Amino acid sequence: MDKEVVILKPAELILKSKGVRKQFEQRLLFNVKDCLKRSEIDFDQIIRSQARYFIYTPEADDVAEAVKNIFGIVNICAAAQVGAKISAIKSAMLDLAQELGVSSKNSFGVRATAVNSDFKARDIEVEVGAYIQQMTKSKVNLTKPTFWLRVEVVNHKAFIYSEIIRGLGGLPLGTGGKVVVLMSENKQDVLAAWMMMRRGAEVVPLHIRDDEKKLVQFQNNAKILLKFAWGSRIKPLSIKGVHKDRREIEAKAHELKAKAIIMASETPKMLHCDLPVFEPLIGLSKKELKELSKIVY
Repeated sequence: MDKEVVILKPAELILKSKGVRKQFEQRLLFNVKDCLKRSEIDFDQIIRSQARYFIYTPEADDVAEAVKNIFGIVNICAAAQVGAKISAIKSAMLDLAQELGVSSKNSFGVRATAVNSDFKARDIEVEVGAYIQQMTKSKVNLTKPTFWLRVEVVNHKAFIYSEIIRGLGGLPLGTGGKVVVLMSENKQDVLAAWMMMRRGAEVVPLHIRDDEKKLVQFQNNAKILLKFAWGSRIKPLSIKGVHKDRREIEAKAHELKAKAIIMASETPKMLHCDLPVFEPLIGLSKKELKELSKIVY
């Protein structure tokens, strides 16, 4: 089965008002194009329809792998496209089942979605499931099958796939303004920056150094954020001073026209600061921090 299109499903955009949603969608599209161009991945066009983005490309697997690090996307599917006729859907689903190795020795399940279509998802699942079972002698399991066979009928097209890649969710980077992130050689600072990026904020890593040896580690920490900075640029700053000199931090934040200052939970408090100060790691358990670290690092 030739994959020719990647379907992106936005995360929280549908919850926004019409005007805000349009701005966020435009930013997400900008970030996606930036990711593909900077990654040197070919694509023909990107079409938005029915709260989805369809990326037509000869490199579907490469596209799916690249865009999974873009904030604002919750699900990614590399799919084949056929006409929205039940005969074409059944044929394509059988091809996918045979490619995956569906047989009498394992099980399968069919999941269908119908958007702006005359089809009903349940009818597709029943008819296609019966056909696959007949042709492969496999067992149907709708709880935990060996293989999932999925189809989305959108308008007059059907998209066939099996795997769903989970995206990062959140909001498109660049929709939340600019923030200064106080960073050191501690990797928890990276997690704090990442969490603000997931809420759409463009981050400026700021390092107040009193030891030149710590500068390299700070720079390495800032580089970790690069793989998530599609549509934006990470420009770390390091200035000489004392870490506890809050005036230096606040002055730099004002100079950069930042909307807030971000810190990890163990950094010193910013008392009497006239900018909002957020500590996004507060409230996270050790287990949650560990899981977050697996994503970021």
